[in-house]
Amino acid sequence: MSTRTPRYFDYLTHARAAGLSDAQVDALIERWQQDYGNDWNLLELRLLRICKAIESERVTYEDALRPEPEPGYHAAEESPPYGKPF
Repeated sequence: MSTRTPRYFDYLTHARAAGLSDAQVDALIERWQQDYGNDWNLLELRLLRICKAIESERVTYEDALRPEPEPGYHAAEESPPYGKPF
């Protein structure tokens, strides 16, 4: 899987179960690192939740790469994943 070994949360097990490639996992890391910087604890927790959501088909890989809505944005007006947190 990804070139990075999880330190806090085993998101790679769920990434494998979701059928994500190394490149897809790396893209998720890169996308969410924009929000969490070097806080790997929170980043890995987010990655775990995302991989579980993809595995259970609540969101798609493409949805997980989308930016979060701006504060004050009405989530009910948007399609998932914003209606279903991951």
